Amino acid sequence: MIEKLFISVIEISLWLSVVIIVLKLTSPLIKKTYAAKWRYIIWFILALRLVIPLNITLPSAPVKLTVPDTAIIFGKAEQIATQSNQMLNNFEFIHAYSVIDIAALIWFLGVCVFALHQFVIYRYFKKKMRRWSMPITDNSILDIFDSLCMELKIKKKPEIKISKTAVSPMMFGFLKPVLYLQNIEYNDRAELEVILKHELVHHKRRDLWYKLLLLAANAVHWFNPLVYVMMRAANDDIEFSCDDEVTKNADINFRKIYSQVILDSVKKEKSYIVSLTTQFKSGSKIMKNRFANILDTTQRRRGTMTLLFVVGFIIISGMLFSFTNEIPANSPNEINSEANDYLESNAVSVENSNEKLIAAQIDGNWTIIKVP
Repeated sequence: MIEKLFISVIEISLWLSVVIIVLKLTSPLIKKTYAAKWRYIIWFILALRLVIPLNITLPSAPVKLTVPDTAIIFGKAEQIATQSNQMLNNFEFIHAYSVIDIAALIWFLGVCVFALHQFVIYRYFKKKMRRWSMPITDNSILDIFDSLCMELKIKKKPEIKISKTAVSPMMFGFLKPVLYLQNIEYNDRAELEVILKHELVHHKRRDLWYKLLLLAANAVHWFNPLVYVMMRAANDDIEFSCDDEVTKNADINFRKIYSQVILDSVKKEKSYIVSLTTQFKSGSKIMKNRFANILDTTQRRRGTMTLLFVVGFIIISGMLFSFTNEIPANSPNEINSEANDYLESNAVSVENSNEKLIAAQIDGNWTIIKVP
């Protein structure tokens, strides 16, 4: 079961790697032509495809990768010597592993370690935020918050709290999301409106769930460096598209205030970014691009038809890749015969031994080796 799952994951990872490379190479043109929401949707579709371990390929896929099936069989020498006639028919004392078996096990352990690591970080951060936060009692902040919720048509409002440990305003939590503000004085109403609107847009679009999907895709394909590239690009475009939503139909003065608020928040941040939050912080290059995007009032195309074409390409191209392992050249009876020939000629030397024998098949050729 796990072997079939692993092969499907490899197939999906291979062909989506090609799609990621194409999207990254064409990203300068895409950013000039289409709104950030276009890229936001494409990364979402790719992430969703990455976490579904089911690949449908054509019966005769044009791109077929074949890996030789190498099997290794372990057993005690005295057991094999005394029961050599049933060497490969009695699996009570013999264990066989193929390369696919071993690779699938390593992949599964990697997924578990990745997921556990992220879960521990999330739980620690959640406990820390709960401990050092308190409800907001300032009516001026609550009035602005309620007004923006009405403006954005948010029916289920998140909690809003002040945190002593928050390094920037952020949304955090899935089932019970909380908007955390820093424990500072908010004297500028325009600045506070910008901060709250940014975080509420993230909340309205369920961006925390989007980030969880990206993290799940990263966990399943932890071995693929291009998935890490995709995850960084997707997280950047989540912020770009959120900026576009906040500044939609806004004048240049509002855009300048918005840029300054982001810049000020970055100056105050001293810690690392937590994956499952909506912190303002980004790398210096991304921040420059965000400012350029915020201050640019050019209307970009929505690209609906192009988006549909790309989605169709992603679906169809997946049918062109197939990953298989070779069927062993020898049948069990032939293997058994070769093993018996070896054991009969060496039965005296191994009959009372506690050494291990390894029967290894590589590209259809079997070799038996004694291991001390």
